[in-house]
Amino acid sequence: MVGENETVPRRYTPSIAPSEDVRAAMSVFQVNSLRAAVIRDLALHPEGSTTVESAARLDVDYRQVYQHVQVLKREGLLRLAEADGSRRGPVYLLDEQVLESRNRAFMQHLLGRD
Repeated sequence: MVGENETVPRRYTPSIAPSEDVRAAMSVFQVNSLRAAVIRDLALHPEGSTTVESAARLDVDYRQVYQHVQVLKREGLLRLAEADGSRRGPVYLLDEQVLESRNRAFMQHLLGRD
């Protein structure tokens, strides 16, 4: 994680490199690699995650994760988990159905089937 006096990196580099096909698709569609990593992290943690927890796993500053979480929440891909008081901060859950629906709609559009 980035310390208080350190600069925030301008480009996220995943610790586990995606496959060549995934990298190619991300390049073609100009996917933000950190936003994709946040989505993947939330998918891998179906119990939900705080921005601090995701940031620690992704080895980035929590403020970077927070910015992407706000976009994803605004677009309906995330929802808040019920608060149980055991974790500090809001816990976000990925809505996989919405993600899959958006993906299908995008593919239908690309293929001229919408």
